[in-house]
Order: sequence, then C-alpha cells, then structure tokens
Amino acid sequence: MVALEPSEKSGAVNVESARPKPRGRPFQKGNGGRRRGSRNRLPRDLKQIIADDMPAIIEKLRERALGGNTAAAVALLRTLIPPAVSEPILIEIPTVEKAADAVQAIAAVIRAVTAGQIAPDAGEQIVGLIERQSRVLEVADLERRLVEIERQQGKTS
Repeated sequence: MVALEPSEKSGAVNVESARPKPRGRPFQKGNGGRRRGSRNRLPRDLKQIIADDMPAIIEKLRERALGGNTAAAVALLRTLIPPAVSEPILIEIPTVEKAADAVQAIAAVIRAVTAGQIAPDAGEQIVGLIERQSRVLEVADLERRLVEIERQQGKTS
C-alpha cells in the first residue's frame, strides 16, 4: 500500500507518487525462468521417500486403527477406499423451456422426494439446477425483448 502524501507546494496529493511502480522483467533477457511443468526437487524427492516407505506407513496406520485410534482409521479408510460415486437419478420432470415451466418441474421433484423415489438432498440439488436454468432463461428472454425494443426504437427515431 502506498501512502498518499501532499505535495510541498500546493498541499494537493501527488498522484504520480501514489501509483505503485511497475514491476520490471522478472528475469534477465534470455533467461525465461523455469520450464513449464517442471517441479521443485524437494517435493519430488519427498514423494519418492514416501512411496518407498508406503507399505510400512500403511501397516503402522493399520496397527493404530486396530488399537482404537479413530484418526488413523479415518486416514486409512480415506486412503484405501475411493469416494462413493452417486448413482444417476431417474425421475420424470417436465422440460423447462421458459422460466414459467420451472414451477411444474420443481413440483415434480417435490412429488418424487415425498414419494421416496429420490433422497431429499438429491431433490434439493435438482431443484437448484432447475432454478439456475430458469434464471438463464429469464436473462435470455430479457435480452431478446430488449433487442426487439431497441430495434423498434431505431426504426421510429
């Protein structure tokens, strides 16, 4: 942050001194710096050390988890078991072609949740998607109407 100081003559703030100085070239000419994609040597070496000791690390985690250490159990499970992939949700909802169609689509999702066809959190995610789609449709409709009004104004002017 640059402090604003009044100039000695008029008391006005000197804007030129308030601007941050532009940064020069980060490297000398001809030296482009590190190649794209290259990595630091230390993290690369640490990964190799950890990879070499991975069986012993997993065995130690296993021992601690079996001994009652819940943090070790969680770390072990998160490492060894991939995250669950949700199944696709199959429900019939009306097509949302204009913002007003979102009402029927959301009502269909609510019916599916209350009937137990889908979980409430999945229903909430679907409703969020419908709401976003209806907002996009509203903006597109407003843009189309504005272009039409501007076109009509251009003809009458």
